[in-house]
Amino acid sequence: SPCPPQPQDAEGSSHLFQQVLDTCSTFVLRVEGLENANAAQQLEIVNLKARVLSMQEDEEIIKSINETPAQKAAKRRKLSEKAQEADDLKKRLEIV
Repeated sequence: SPCPPQPQDAEGSSHLFQQVLDTCSTFVLRVEGLENANAAQQLEIVNLKARVLSMQEDEEIIKSINETPAQKAAKRRKLSEKAQEADDLKKRLEIV
């Protein structure tokens, strides 16, 4: 028949259980810290993407300001041609 548990066995089990609880608490805190760091990084990424987009828009505006009249006329012709192509395609699709 098995021996009845000794007081020191119960004490050892209690100590082991406390170690497991402490380890779990440590992991929970570490996971929370990583989740917070991840959220902060995601926010920083969103902010940086917005800055890049703003800088690209500014760059386009500056390029547009610095274009010569001939470059502006060429751009207008190109846009007009694209608009005409789109209209032609719409008309062909309406016929079908």
